[in-house]
Amino acid sequence: MSKHQQNGSHDHVSSSGAGPTCKVLDQPSMEVLVEDPSADDKSVNSSRIRRLEYLRRAIDCDCQILLLNMSVAPDGQAGSVSYRTFDCHRIFLATASEKMETDVFKNAHFNGVLEMDGVSPESVQIFLEYIYTFEVDSPLVALKIIWDIFNLSNAFNMPELMSAFFEKVKEQDWPLDDVIPAFDLAFRQCGMPELEHRCLDLIIPNAMKLINDRSLMNIQLYSLNYIIQLWMATDAVPRERLVLLLQEYQRANGLNFNNAVTFSHFTKIIQHFPGVLLDAEGSIIQ
Repeated sequence: MSKHQQNGSHDHVSSSGAGPTCKVLDQPSMEVLVEDPSADDKSVNSSRIRRLEYLRRAIDCDCQILLLNMSVAPDGQAGSVSYRTFDCHRIFLATASEKMETDVFKNAHFNGVLEMDGVSPESVQIFLEYIYTFEVDSPLVALKIIWDIFNLSNAFNMPELMSAFFEKVKEQDWPLDDVIPAFDLAFRQCGMPELEHRCLDLIIPNAMKLINDRSLMNIQLYSLNYIIQLWMATDAVPRERLVLLLQEYQRANGLNFNNAVTFSHFTKIIQHFPGVLLDAEGSIIQ
């Protein structure tokens, strides 16, 4: 994007043969000095709206983001592949980050199409709008896509995107269905203490609801271990139900003696429950 130059005004002092003379001017009133505080905001908003119009209406676009989506069949197998395109402008993408500049400007093989997968269309739309306006201000913002925003932010080296998204999403009421995955993200990455604490504020009092949340089957072992210890320490969930949770997690993730490294971490969680036994394959038996 082109840089705007500021034109400074220069005072001209007239002189006579007797040498320069200086005239003392009356000090201007504060009404003259103080500009309209909303003027800059109006200018910024005008620029923001224009950029969004160029994006949303695909005015003079010269590249596309192609989002691949693989559907999942009822039996869990991969289904059909669908595509969604987002028209955009190379110059805007290139200024987003050094990584993006390399991908769309310096890559001699770039054909005008940037392929993405593994993220939601909503997150890509927010991603693009942030590039164009440096703001996250969309009705599409929701806790359920925080992983997608994190992945886009990380992939293209745009940490400001993640920060701006979190500032917006924390203003919302968070659905319980989305809290466990968000906590898993915070616990995996560290450096996200506010997200972690906000999630814990919901995980503790809603333990008996969240214990049945299927998203628990998809979090990493370290996150699961932390949640289980937390629920044990607060007596939020009966011991028997926590053991059942471990059984469900073990079946869902195929954890047994054949997975030497992962299973060793799993057995450390089992040690929280003296008396729990394993069968010949390493499965929990009550």
